Amino acid sequence: MKNNIVIVNYGIGNLSSVANMLRKVGSNVIISSKPEDIILADKILLPGVGHFDHGMKMLRKSGLEESLNISVIENKKPILGICLGAQILGKGSEEGNSSGLGWIDMVCRRIPDHPQLRVPHMGWNQIN
Repeated sequence: MKNNIVIVNYGIGNLSSVANMLRKVGSNVIISSKPEDIILADKILLPGVGHFDHGMKMLRKSGLEESLNISVIENKKPILGICLGAQILGKGSEEGNSSGLGWIDMVCRRIPDHPQLRVPHMGWNQIN
């Protein structure tokens, strides 16, 4: 498949919804848990839903960490992390004790309690 996007299937995430939206805008997409597909991908999407430690456990259990490192770090292929997938790109999260992939020098922190904020929050906001 030419110019393909591989959505990484490591056992968590809403893979079909992401794939359907990418296909709707004309992208060539496959969902895969095969290291060779990740290595051959032009672009990589790392989705994820849930707790940080569980996500890292599932990613490591999948055996895809090495192929992701080769593709992204060595071969400089673009990657997009969505939700938990974005958190995993960093060093870790206050949500757990596991280390992340460490590609981005960041640790995810919980939004502090505030009487005017609902946590978790989903939706659109205005930023000033």
